[in-house]
Amino acid sequence: MGTHPGCFAPVRPEQDLFAWILMAHGSPRLAHFHAIGEAPPGEGSIPLLDPTVRFGGKTLWEHGRLLLADDPTFLARIAPWGDPGRLLQTNPNIGL
Repeated sequence: MGTHPGCFAPVRPEQDLFAWILMAHGSPRLAHFHAIGEAPPGEGSIPLLDPTVRFGGKTLWEHGRLLLADDPTFLARIAPWGDPGRLLQTNPNIGL
């Protein structure tokens, strides 16, 4: 699962579902599972809004929030690329 906390979608799903999912799918507010097909354009995915994701008994996302944002070790590792608070701030505007 890839994530980009700052991504957003300026369109709503009911305006253009295909454009919306292409723009919003990188948000930590959305998890998606590939459900059908192999390669584009035949593949399809199922988006889940504000998911809680657990793996190996550890919670990675909680209600669409990436919990690495609370880990001081992780924050120190990404600090050379900018302010971690800004880098990990989730843009809530995903067109919903």
